[in-house]
Amino acid sequence: MEDLLKKSKRLRTEKDFNFQLNGIYQVFYRWDYLGRGITEVERALSWRKGSPLAQEVTGEEGQVEDPTEARPSIKGFNFIDERITNGNWVNEPRADVIQKFLRLLAICHTAIPEVDEETRRISYEVESPDEAAFVIAARELGFEFYERTQTSISLRELDPNFGKKVERSYKLLNVLEFSSSRKRMSVIVRSEKGKLLLLSKGADSVMFERLAKNGREFEDQTKEHTNEYADAGLRTLVLAYRELDEEEYQEFNVEFTEAKNSLSADREELIEEVAEKIEKDFILLGATAVEDKLQNGAKCFLIVKNPDYGSY
Repeated sequence: MEDLLKKSKRLRTEKDFNFQLNGIYQVFYRWDYLGRGITEVERALSWRKGSPLAQEVTGEEGQVEDPTEARPSIKGFNFIDERITNGNWVNEPRADVIQKFLRLLAICHTAIPEVDEETRRISYEVESPDEAAFVIAARELGFEFYERTQTSISLRELDPNFGKKVERSYKLLNVLEFSSSRKRMSVIVRSEKGKLLLLSKGADSVMFERLAKNGREFEDQTKEHTNEYADAGLRTLVLAYRELDEEEYQEFNVEFTEAKNSLSADREELIEEVAEKIEKDFILLGATAVEDKLQNGAKCFLIVKNPDYGSY
């Protein structure tokens, strides 16, 4: 765990990148371009196809209007949709789905929070701007990751039941780190209610095949949208989770610990083999898409699906 904490200090979030969010909240309607920033890649594709961009509305004098210009900017976050910003997502028909999605973004990472002593504002040391975009988005939408120790992750969560933020700590049991061969990362945490949660994000090429039968309800729609974003030059990740039973976890943890402590030359392969056994039967929550920092910054879009699953 110490190595993980050290590694996360390689890259700070003080990079100049913008966060923007596009939600597709599947309650028989689509957010389409509401709250969505248009990428330069999409502008080029739209121009080639001769189709207008939905967000660009012509004003009285032929000017392109941008609803974000009138709002104060937050470094790393540039998204407006009144249905979910300012805590309004708690009033949505499926607030529980949004809650799980944002919670996963706030927990499944290797970021390190730092608190400014004067402003008390939290910034993050991260391994990539992508991770910074995710934790900042979660923070601005009500899931503030504010503390990490070797054994826990603490959040200030906007709770729909209480209508206010509450502090919750998740016991950090295992981190299954990302690698080029795995194409995903996962964390296993225990909630304050004692639930064992496996939270994962990864490439669609490895995540869709790991979904449970009852976790595929919106697979086709998610594939369609991630393909659209990939065509627009964005990098996509699929987010999913599942709840573990105690026996399954204990069996995994014994094997995982043995693999991590192995001194053999194939240690990494052993770790991946153990992780492979448990990273399965996921329930799809949604997907993210990130634009590389080619112009003014990296833009992140979130796709939130609406599977009818229990809460955690």
